[in-house]
Amino acid sequence: FSERFGSGATRFVNSREGRANRRRGVNTKVVQAGTIHTGDTITKL
Repeated sequence: FSERFGSGATRFVNSREGRANRRRGVNTKVVQAGTIHTGDTITKL
């Protein structure tokens, strides 16, 4: 997972929030470091 999606994505999906929302099953990649807040826009690239 980490090799394919990067260390930022791995940290996110393994975080408390990521595990609670089962984010590892969602195909994601971190393209810019930062904090995500409720109401932030997420864009499909």
